[in-house]
Parts: sequence; structure tokens; C-alpha cells
Amino acid sequence: MKTMKKTTPFVTWITMTAVLVSMCAGLIFSQRTNAQSGAQSETRGVTDNKYPTLAKYATDLTLLALSGKLEPARGYEGNVARVIDSLATTSKAPLVLGESDLDRDAIARGVASRIALGTVPDTLRNKRVFRLNLEALAKGAQTSEEFENRVQAVFAEAAQAEGKVILFVDQMHQYAGARATNAASATVKAAITANQFKVIGGVSPEAYASYIATDETVAKLFDSISIDRANEIASDSNSAKDKRRSPINEEFEGEKISSDMHELVKSAGPNGRVTAILQVNDVNSREVRSLLASNGVLISAHQ
Repeated sequence: MKTMKKTTPFVTWITMTAVLVSMCAGLIFSQRTNAQSGAQSETRGVTDNKYPTLAKYATDLTLLALSGKLEPARGYEGNVARVIDSLATTSKAPLVLGESDLDRDAIARGVASRIALGTVPDTLRNKRVFRLNLEALAKGAQTSEEFENRVQAVFAEAAQAEGKVILFVDQMHQYAGARATNAASATVKAAITANQFKVIGGVSPEAYASYIATDETVAKLFDSISIDRANEIASDSNSAKDKRRSPINEEFEGEKISSDMHELVKSAGPNGRVTAILQVNDVNSREVRSLLASNGVLISAHQ
């Protein structure tokens, strides 16, 4: 019995400790779960609560850019700049003409990314770029009237957003012009004319010539911007060549260090000191230190 009396308090203490730990762990898990759920709900609410119709039929590219989930639009800088300039300086809607829907979409992503970064004119700051989804609009629509009603609902919600929305409408010829229904075309024309929100259109050159350019009342609403990939590629190539030619930007290559560093070392003499600015990563790099040391340079870091 004495043994039982000594053991029981110990077992009870272990049991109570386990219960307390379990309760604490459960509380922490519950708090974390609630916090995560709240964060997810808040993120969804940014779109769902304010713009439920847009959330159903469009994608908020700016929100994706702000959360780091938007695919970069590299190689379209000049075209993106032209669209932004058109949005900021004209009452017309920029209409991007490009053979590939991937190119047109990249430019819309580029605009959204620039807005997220804040590198746009003041008139475009804090706006949200929504990419309208034609497939979502058409899915389940039994009649053309049902499709038109959805288009009208999207444009009406965008118009009520106090100028905060930029709507990217690819395949614009499906919504306005000779191929579109009268109701959808009237909705687009009214939205651009009223200028309550900004519109970016996208279309292939063939569709533009066949369905939009042939309707003068529609064509005059747009500022046509043809995608120029050749100039973008040439510009990137020239920039790369200029970088290679510049002694300031000359990169380490094999057993070589930049020519300007060679000159500095040579002019300083065997016992001289050289003042240079290196990036932190370069200073901490064993390879760079070794390379410089082999040329008689020792790094003395100063703050």
C-alpha cells in the first residue's frame, strides 16, 4: 500500500500534465486555424464582398500581383508603357492588337504589376485590373440574352466601383462590333463613352479588321496599340550588349576581373590601397575573395 501511495501522486501528476498540454496544444491549434481561416476569408472578401459579379466572371490581376502570385510579363515593357500612357492621357480605351492571346494577356499582367508596384501615373494608382473571362460568362448560358445580362451586370458593377476598376476584355470583337450582339455592343460603347471605369481591349489583327474597324461607331472608341515584339527583343539585345561593353558593368568571367579593377590595382602599386564598392554578396563570396586575392587585392570592409 505504501508503494501505491507513492506511485499514485506521480501518475496523477503525469496525467494532469498531459491533459494541460493537450488543452494548450488544442487552444493554439484552434487559434492558428481561426487566424488562417480569417486571413483566407479576408483575402477572398477583398474581391467577393466588394465585387461579387466580377469575382464570378473575372480575375483580379492586381490582387494576384500584390500577393506575388501573378506570372511576370517580361519582354513587353514598351507595350505595357504605351497602354499605361493611353489609359492615363486619353478618354479612349486602349485596344491591344496581337496574334497571340498569350501576348495580349501578358500586357494586361504587366499593367497590373505596374499598378501593384505603384510605378504608374497618379490617375492610375490604387486601381484594380480585372481580366474578364469569356468562358465563365458563356458557361451555362442558354440564350444570347442570358449572356448579355451577365455582360451588363459585370459592366454595371465596374461602373459602380468609383473609378477603381480597369477591365481587361480580351477577344473584344465578341463584345463589340459587327460580330457582337446589339445589346452587348451597346453596353461596351456606353461604358467607354461614360468613362466611369477604364477598359483595356484585346483582339487579333484579323478580328479587328473584320469586326471592329468595319463598325465606325465602335472603332472610334479605341486607341489601337499593335504589339511590337521585334522592337522589344532588339531593345533587350542592345541593352545586353551595352552592359557587356561597359567596364563598370563588366562581370567576372572565368579567371578574369574587370578592367577597371585591374587599372586600380596596377596604379596603386604593391603597397597601395584601393577603394572600391562591392555588393554584400560579393564581399561574402569565397570565390570573389579568392579571385581578388590572386590579383593582390585584400578586402577591408568598412561601414
